[in-house]
Amino acid sequence: MLAKFFTKNKIEFLILLAVLLTASFFRFYRLNDFAIFLGDEGRDTLIVKRIIVDHKFTLLGPMTSVGNMYLGPIYYYLMIIPLWLARLNPIGPAVMVALFGVITVFLIYKLGRDLFNSTVGLIAASLYAISQAIISHTRFSWNPNPMPLFSTLAIYFLFKLMKDNKGWWFVPLGLSLATCFQLHYMSVVFIFSIIVMLLLFKPKIDKKWWFFGIGSFLFVCLPIFIFELRHNFIIFQGLLRFLKEEDKIGFSLTTFLKKAIFVYWRLFYRFMAAERRNLSFLLSFLGVIPLLSFFRSKGNNLGIKIIVGWLLIGILGVSFYTGDLHDHYFGFLFPIPFLLIGLFLVKLFECRLRWLGMLIFLTLLLINFANLDIVAGQGPNYQIERARELGKIIGQDAPQDRFNLALISPTHDFRAMNYRYFVEVFGARPEGYENYTDIKNLYVIIESGKYEPGKTTSWEIASFGPADIAKSWSFDFGYQIVKLEKKK
Repeated sequence: MLAKFFTKNKIEFLILLAVLLTASFFRFYRLNDFAIFLGDEGRDTLIVKRIIVDHKFTLLGPMTSVGNMYLGPIYYYLMIIPLWLARLNPIGPAVMVALFGVITVFLIYKLGRDLFNSTVGLIAASLYAISQAIISHTRFSWNPNPMPLFSTLAIYFLFKLMKDNKGWWFVPLGLSLATCFQLHYMSVVFIFSIIVMLLLFKPKIDKKWWFFGIGSFLFVCLPIFIFELRHNFIIFQGLLRFLKEEDKIGFSLTTFLKKAIFVYWRLFYRFMAAERRNLSFLLSFLGVIPLLSFFRSKGNNLGIKIIVGWLLIGILGVSFYTGDLHDHYFGFLFPIPFLLIGLFLVKLFECRLRWLGMLIFLTLLLINFANLDIVAGQGPNYQIERARELGKIIGQDAPQDRFNLALISPTHDFRAMNYRYFVEVFGARPEGYENYTDIKNLYVIIESGKYEPGKTTSWEIASFGPADIAKSWSFDFGYQIVKLEKKK
């Protein structure tokens, strides 16, 4: 399928194939052993399992980490087929995210090639393929992780819309933006940047296609709109309350400019410079050079206009947020530093400094390769297999009477959703994590240390009340299960 793009250049095809195989290896290598499977992942998988097995569909997606708000359910719907194909093994959605990561590598090549030239695309894709920070976002199932894929798709559809002046590109653009909106609410900044570029570039498109594009966006977001209508716009009210009470959106010119510069620098620091400060300062400076050279030229380069709009509006929009910024908040910006460095290196090639360009490129490849978890020797966590083993024991041992789980963990993830998932898979269903009084048995999972009656304290155990130890299990990897039976 890919070969049709490269009939004129077999070398380019072979290089791209090598890049994609490399990206695939680092995203799929021992995925089952390394994939994160903690509370959030267990919660999501449990909801999707109930969609598949119990046919309990939902209009809501995951709860946001800040504020009493929920995302749309698109990520849960994306998980359905992979989880079903994997026979309810959580590795299925993780494989989906890893595959999305490989597809994103190809899309970055395609975007770089179509916006500029094939060399830019190959350089950007090669560096993106072996960035440890990028790879880490593609090796477990989590709703923000597919953001780079769908934001890159949206940018590509925007480019095709502008270049070809064909209105039907509005439809996939609307679908991509709606998916981004439901993966993380910070994507509102990205959607705003697309709208601004559409208004500034003014494509010569029949107005009906604008309505089709808006319609495709609203169609994908329909579940969350229905939920809002049914519940008096509770999520929107939560958003307003969050902005008002938490004071997360604000403006101070000095702080704003510092944060914008910091966000731009952080893109290089985290994703290309392997957290080497001096190198990240150099790369962030080099990334500006091709932008300045294009601004000074007389050409009307649509590609650079899109990159500037994507970068500038995205960074400025994110900088209005005064709270802590995590990497996944600006996942829609992930491809930009790779495209900028690709542009810079191509400029060196054109200026007869090919040797310097190759030196920089190879240095970046080596630095990022040395930073890879596999090379650095970080061991697997076995979180899926351990949760399965403990969940199977509890699921098979659980009585017919009502019971519950409690978790004592260094991560303070007390709801034990990853274990609850496997307990349900193996045929038992614990009470909700809010009910610890009206039950006869409590399974306490200890991930660190040993259970000591009267000394192991938690709200769940205290709520359960006086109890005797009915059974206990110990595991070679240091975990323990203690089955408590309420005293009569």
